[in-house]
Amino acid sequence: MKYLAGLILCIIFTPILSGQEKTSSNTETSTNQTATPDINGKKDLPKEITSLIANLTNDNPFTADEAREELLRIGQPAVPFLITALPGGNPELQYLVCEILAELRDHQAVAPLIHILQNEKGEYIEALAAVAARSLGYLADPAAVPSLMESLKSSDVELRYESIRTLGILRAKEAAPEIIKALNDNALTVFGRLVKCAAIEALGRLQNKEAVKELMPLIKDQTVEEAMDEDKKTVGEYVIKALEKITEHTEGSIHSADEKQKEEIIKKWEEWWNAHKTEYGAASIEKTPLIPPTTEEKSK
Repeated sequence: MKYLAGLILCIIFTPILSGQEKTSSNTETSTNQTATPDINGKKDLPKEITSLIANLTNDNPFTADEAREELLRIGQPAVPFLITALPGGNPELQYLVCEILAELRDHQAVAPLIHILQNEKGEYIEALAAVAARSLGYLADPAAVPSLMESLKSSDVELRYESIRTLGILRAKEAAPEIIKALNDNALTVFGRLVKCAAIEALGRLQNKEAVKELMPLIKDQTVEEAMDEDKKTVGEYVIKALEKITEHTEGSIHSADEKQKEEIIKKWEEWWNAHKTEYGAASIEKTPLIPPTTEEKSK
């Protein structure tokens, strides 16, 4: 069981291949064998797809990887069979199927993936929901937004992280107030990702102007996101990139800057903020009188 749990965690963060070739056919494929198209002259395609899906969890990693690659090559005709394999008690297979459906980017998978967020139960429920949340980002369907927003309340760090990222990818502007709350979420995923950084990144994608006054206090935050699969970045660096997207303003690239240059860039952003904060709703409270005006003053 420990081996399975470890394998599942690795599967969650397996990078999804980019540029996957999409099928040119727009015709929906039935699970009925007679309605399934003949791919490359293979008349027994349904039987082959079923066998390939079973081999996804083969003990031989080469066999399992080959099955995955072949399903991706088959493409859309495999989608109904993959969806059928989603329910059930094999968490490892469910994870793999979720990721393949994401790579195929077929919208038939949207409803089943949402169903996982809403209803799936089992030992690995939260981890499975996390990969489903990430997969929905690749399908780009706004129908997933309500379930993803509900997932922000989860106690599972991975699910909150993936849901926030996907809401940003989907440009779900209605989720901005809840994502702003996540700026206080200092939880770390198993692979060193900060939920706070996912929230900052998402707000940048949403170009949410209300978030600027919440982001500015974090600009000096030197907490490092210890991500295992890319260059380490600080919370402040995430903030600056988000501010650039929201405000369409820049004070220079901070990623390649040395420490002195970073300090100068941060200082310039603070000067910019002092000059523009009224545009982003930060000064309205400051202008409110501390003592209400008298009746005499009001009449003047």
